[in-house]
Amino acid sequence: MNLSCQVTGYPVTGPIPWFKDGELLDDQQSARTISADETAVVSVLVQHNATEQICGNYSCLSLSHSALVTLKSHLVAEPTPSLNVVSAGNNISLSCSAVGCPLPFITWQFQQILSQASLQPPIVTIVSTIPVVSHDLITGILELKNVSQSDTGHYKCCAKNVAGGSPHEECSVPVFVDVKFPPKILEHPDSRVIEEKNNLHLSCSGTGNPIPTITWHMNRRDCNGRVTVNAVIVNDLQANISRLVLNGRTVSNITLLVSREDSGQYFCRATASGLSINSHPANIIVRGHPAGVSESSVFVTQLDVGLVSVSWSPPCDYFSPILYFLVEYTLASDVNYVLAENVSANASLLVNITQLLPHTSYLVQVIAVNAIGQGDRIPVMFSSPPGYPSAPQNFSIDEESVLPTSVVLSWAQPKTTNGDIQSYRVDFLNVVSKWTVVSKRSISTHFEEFPGNSTSGILTGLQPYTAYTFQLRAVNKIGNREIVGNGSMASEITTAETAPSAPLQVKVSLVRDRPDLLRITWNTPLQQNGRIRLYTVYYNLLSLAWSPNEAMKQNTTLPDNSIDIGELSAFTSYQVVVQAVTITGGNHSELAQGTTDQGTPSEPQKLRAGNATKDSIDLAWDPPATPRGIIQNYTISYNGRRTLSNDTIVYQSGRTDVSGHVVYSSVGALHSGFTFDFFVTASTVKGNGLPSIPQQMQTLPSVPVDPSLPGSPVSSDTTVTVQLNRPSDENGDIQYVQLLVAEISSGSSLDAAAFQAPSIGGYSSNLPEGTPYIAAQWQYENMEASMEFVIGSDSIIGEYRNWPLKRGTNYAFVLKSVTIVSGRQLSSFSQPQTAVTISPSSGDNGGVIAGVVVTVIIVLVIIVIVVLLVIIRRKRRQTYKYPADTVFGNDRAGGEGVTLLFWLV
Repeated sequence: MNLSCQVTGYPVTGPIPWFKDGELLDDQQSARTISADETAVVSVLVQHNATEQICGNYSCLSLSHSALVTLKSHLVAEPTPSLNVVSAGNNISLSCSAVGCPLPFITWQFQQILSQASLQPPIVTIVSTIPVVSHDLITGILELKNVSQSDTGHYKCCAKNVAGGSPHEECSVPVFVDVKFPPKILEHPDSRVIEEKNNLHLSCSGTGNPIPTITWHMNRRDCNGRVTVNAVIVNDLQANISRLVLNGRTVSNITLLVSREDSGQYFCRATASGLSINSHPANIIVRGHPAGVSESSVFVTQLDVGLVSVSWSPPCDYFSPILYFLVEYTLASDVNYVLAENVSANASLLVNITQLLPHTSYLVQVIAVNAIGQGDRIPVMFSSPPGYPSAPQNFSIDEESVLPTSVVLSWAQPKTTNGDIQSYRVDFLNVVSKWTVVSKRSISTHFEEFPGNSTSGILTGLQPYTAYTFQLRAVNKIGNREIVGNGSMASEITTAETAPSAPLQVKVSLVRDRPDLLRITWNTPLQQNGRIRLYTVYYNLLSLAWSPNEAMKQNTTLPDNSIDIGELSAFTSYQVVVQAVTITGGNHSELAQGTTDQGTPSEPQKLRAGNATKDSIDLAWDPPATPRGIIQNYTISYNGRRTLSNDTIVYQSGRTDVSGHVVYSSVGALHSGFTFDFFVTASTVKGNGLPSIPQQMQTLPSVPVDPSLPGSPVSSDTTVTVQLNRPSDENGDIQYVQLLVAEISSGSSLDAAAFQAPSIGGYSSNLPEGTPYIAAQWQYENMEASMEFVIGSDSIIGEYRNWPLKRGTNYAFVLKSVTIVSGRQLSSFSQPQTAVTISPSSGDNGGVIAGVVVTVIIVLVIIVIVVLLVIIRRKRRQTYKYPADTVFGNDRAGGEGVTLLFWLV
């Protein structure tokens, strides 16, 4: 840019300054000063870069004059790229930049197109841009949001201003915005009904960017209306298909010559860039003639000889209802069909065909008819029912192969079978029954049944030892119904003998009061299978494992159905089996059980006695080795005895019962010191058994019987004479006897308990008054039965000194019996006696008096003896010599005399 100004005045010196919009320009290098004369200077401002910010008011030297500088608009950045591809629904921005003074105004122009090859609509100006200003540069931005098909077209940017007093506009090269969108169906095909052999016309159109291609498809519909979704492509070979692209859309028409199988859902499919969309389906119904009744839909049932029923399932009517059916049949070897019946479609779809030849091949066909025409004819082959076969030929029985329950039969096929022989049936009867039909003897490779194609077989299930008559018939079948032919010539045979079945209801019973016997009874076998020769009874103990080979046995003869088996153990369980025997043996019955009657038991075992006391002994024992019944109770018997010191024997016996389930007892109330013999017997309901081996045991001694001091003591000055009797050992053995003496004060009471003190010893001079001491001790067996004992005789008796007594002193004395049991003393005491020794003043007279008394007593004893001898002598004389009236012969007188003399003495 070049600007110039002229300054007048004098003198003018230096460069002329330039101002822009009133401000001094910093850069003055561009200003040149040119001298015109001495009074005028011309200054030129040069700006080389026109794109810089140069617009504004310029002045030189003086601010009162200025020049306005303008610049035409000019695009400096055009929109790029030339082709913009965007998918529908997205956003896109276009921009361009321009300079100019004054700043230009930017607008966008849009020319819409539907496709690149279509005719273009008019250009539309878009003012709604977003300006961005920087100095003399302005940028216009066009934002397209959520673009659609209508946004496809050419876009260009235009910059416009007024420079130098005239408007100016400059536009960019157009850019193309291509909005891609998926295919869309614009026109859908229509549904309709059409008859077969007519043309079907369907149309479809679609659009999209890129332009889609259209193909035709169908989901086939069967004759029952069911649609198979398989989207079969309809190609150009099947139909006449046209396609046309116009104004951004594709149009396709299809023309199809339809048959009855062409019913279905037809639709078009628009496809572009891997995306596709289907039109609404057009439901096309093609009405045609019915389908044929297929072989699998025809059912022929054999009813009877010469009679079948034909039923069928209706075929597809192809959307035209079936009116009726034609049923025709003929021999398989013929081609001329005979009409069996015309059946309405609303009736039962079943026809009976009669008068058919037996077991012959036929053809039948069922033809459906509707308003369009007749269906296809499909012949179905069937075989007529079999007929009655004739009798089997050459029927015979192999006599060498006759068994107890089976026979071997042989035959030849019937001359006329009238079908496939299914089986052979044997009718048979025995001599005591009517004809019995063995039906349904079917084929078996093991000859258990008779197959229809066999000529021999084994008939089983016969009764042994039975006469039979046999007849054979061939059997055909119609369904489950047998067609039984004529019988063959009859044959007779008797089956062989075999082992009978087991005897029935075997019972084992006891025989009352015969514990060694069992009675076995039974019933005759249900199947004797021959002539029974005898019965064998096997028996063994129930406690043993059963084995007929190890069991005992007895045989019976006919017609007995019972037997008594002896030599058995009492109250013992046995197992029994009975066998009926023919020439081939026999079967054993089921095991029966029975128990013999109870008997008396054997002796209890291992009797034991122990734990003896003074009056009881405990016993224990084991049950009998052979109870021979249920032990009701045990009886304990005992016999006791004791020999006393005076050789007197005393006895005690008794018995006691205990329960049969108890094997111990304590026997009480026994005498002390007795020796007892015990034995135990067991008893059942049948009575007492044998006694056990006796067991002997002695009761312990108890406290001895209290001893006694008979008579009155006789005192002297230093002694006291007492009468002693040996204590009774009735309560057991006594070890020793002691005489206890104690000095007591005159007038004091006697302390009897002092004599029972456990620690009494021999005499001691320092014994306190009232303390007893042992004056004498005798071993019991050495003690006399009765004796006179002098207390104070100063002798040693049994290790104890019989110390002299004091004169004129009161004494008490007691006799003590001692028994020792298990180291413990058991003592008994007599009642205490007292005596007083004579005082010294009367000692001599006492001796004399005692001597006189003794002498008198001796004389009297002698007299008594003499008198007794005389009386005895006289009595003897009276018996042998003297008359009865004499004095000596008078027994009464003699007795009285002697008695009187005795009392006088």
